[in-house]
Amino acid sequence: MFGDYLDWEPVLDPLSARDRVIAPDLPGFGASSKPRGEYTTDFFVSILHELFSQLKIQQPILIGNSFGGQVAILYALAHPGQIAKLVLVNSGGFREHTAEERAQIEPRFSEPILASLSPQINTILFSNIFTKQSPTSARYIEKQNAKLQRSDYPDYAYALANSIRLSLATYLIDRLPEITCPTLLVLRVS
Repeated sequence: MFGDYLDWEPVLDPLSARDRVIAPDLPGFGASSKPRGEYTTDFFVSILHELFSQLKIQQPILIGNSFGGQVAILYALAHPGQIAKLVLVNSGGFREHTAEERAQIEPRFSEPILASLSPQINTILFSNIFTKQSPTSARYIEKQNAKLQRSDYPDYAYALANSIRLSLATYLIDRLPEITCPTLLVLRVS
């Protein structure tokens, strides 16, 4: 959820050796605009549709990780037949959160809480996503800390809180059989 296109950096060159690769930041993330509006399924699906239309992309292979995977599934469901292949890497949307769970999680990731993150909190928050300390994990935490200094960080906190709320409310396992294109699921099992 805290990612951007740079999370794909290690695979962009190898993938682009054979295919045209476009690695966009979704609105609210990375270098994209961070509007103070509704972050809904329709919003993200229409943004992707507009991107494909503007770039005249037909039948893309759509790859998404985490929240990006969730958005990719939603796009494939909304536009059947328009995606050549779908690759989902540790995708969101595969766990159904009860109203009680959402009531516990959402306040922890509210806009004011996210706006008050610090390098110390980031270290605690993001160290657990790596199995061991490494230059890669250090770079990732540095990247998260650099976001804290950006002038658009308050808008990022707003977008992130709203996107987390959307993610928690979106359960997609039951809808996977509706996907019409070949789909690869890459999941980390812990």
